[in-house]
Amino acid sequence: MSFSFLGQVPSSKSLMNRALIIKSFYPELKLVGDSKADDIQLMRTAVGRIGKDMEMSCGLAGTVFRFLALRCSREKGQHILVGENRLFERPLTELMQIFNQLSVKAEIRKLTDNKSALVIASEGWQLQGNALNVSVKRSSQFASAVLLSAWDLPFKLFIRFDMNQVDQMPSFSYYEMTKSLLVNMGMVIKGSGQEIEVPAHQNMNKKVYLVEPDMSTALSIAALGVVGGNATILNFPVDSLQPDYIFPSLLESMGVTTEFKYRNGETRLFITAPAPLMGIKVDLKDYPDLFPVLAVLCALAKGKSSLRGAGHLKFKESDRINKISELLNQIGRKHEVFDDGIEILGEPSEALCHFSYDTDFDHRLAMAAGVLKLYGHQIDVLNPDVVSKSFPEFWSLM
Repeated sequence: MSFSFLGQVPSSKSLMNRALIIKSFYPELKLVGDSKADDIQLMRTAVGRIGKDMEMSCGLAGTVFRFLALRCSREKGQHILVGENRLFERPLTELMQIFNQLSVKAEIRKLTDNKSALVIASEGWQLQGNALNVSVKRSSQFASAVLLSAWDLPFKLFIRFDMNQVDQMPSFSYYEMTKSLLVNMGMVIKGSGQEIEVPAHQNMNKKVYLVEPDMSTALSIAALGVVGGNATILNFPVDSLQPDYIFPSLLESMGVTTEFKYRNGETRLFITAPAPLMGIKVDLKDYPDLFPVLAVLCALAKGKSSLRGAGHLKFKESDRINKISELLNQIGRKHEVFDDGIEILGEPSEALCHFSYDTDFDHRLAMAAGVLKLYGHQIDVLNPDVVSKSFPEFWSLM
């Protein structure tokens, strides 16, 4: 099946959700950019309800839930965050530990067979002790959530992480992205490594923030171009805060032709498929969201690929390592599963398969299956609409 794309990519889900938390402190901030992603719509609606004694829906969005929980705890009163039960199966202990140190009361209540709620009762942050200890062994989002809600505090906030080598925390690059965004907005963050400090009374100094295109989404479009023909992404940033900005160089390592050209006042990224793709070796510790789509490209490549270093993939929307293994089994690709990733013996092949694939309600697994569909495999993707979490337009492109 042929594929040709010429267009723009929606705004970054990661950056937009961070920016919406900042805007909740400073409503005058104008955000330029948009996305129809469910997670962004959930966050936009929820922050509009802060302090209004209204339930806030988080769906299955872990980022929305964690960032919003810390944001709500800054405000006096009761706050109720509702989500699917599966959301509450993701790491939560770290959040409760933060609340305890800030004198914030929180409990989980089961509402129905499908939904639960986090009920927060707060008098504002009242730090117990000299420093806030934040566990980042399973996710960097707890650190990001605290920093995003550290605006205009009446006291210095010392934050101490539970890892001697902080750069080894899962998705460390996303924590660095949060810090860079906040500093760009005017927040002073002192120190580095295991201990940092946010001085009291930090205020934003921006009026307008342009939200970059989403790099994870851009990879999905580029991957369709790789297996189906070509893709041209308009208004591609010349630099980016997003860790997934690395994807063009990864595709280049696989033999894909990637060209950046400046035309009509904008930079365009041109993607052209090679024949054949070549296997790669990548440490995905800082780029876990690239794993599903990159894995299926590696399955279609010639030779051995190694996608390792991302043990935290098991704590995403699904256990992505084992779910990708399931997909590779269906198309007959030899591979070996590890706690932190997978090694794949790729093979460009004309032997196409027909099967059903359960996305386990994971948007990035659905997109990975979509790349294989475009390649020619007849896949009945179960719950395909889950792509609306980050990129509702995905299936219409095909």
